[in-house]
Amino acid sequence: ICFTPTRFEAYGRVSTFSGLLNCFVYVGAAISTYGFAGFSEAFGWRSTMVLWTVLAVLGTAFCLICIPKWRAFYQGKAKV
Repeated sequence: ICFTPTRFEAYGRVSTFSGLLNCFVYVGAAISTYGFAGFSEAFGWRSTMVLWTVLAVLGTAFCLICIPKWRAFYQGKAKV
């Protein structure tokens, strides 16, 4: 959210990219508020905590898989 938009300075798109990232964050937070509430009502808090754990593990795995692409992007070797 903080560092990635500056990579688009050469294209004059820092604000656009920053706004897009913030939009995704806010939409995701709104959806998760109602989604997790509904899930916990239907399946209980134990299942909700299991779901959070699974999502955290999947998120970590996704981030680890993306490290080579991110490194290439951040070092300027990837095309934007």
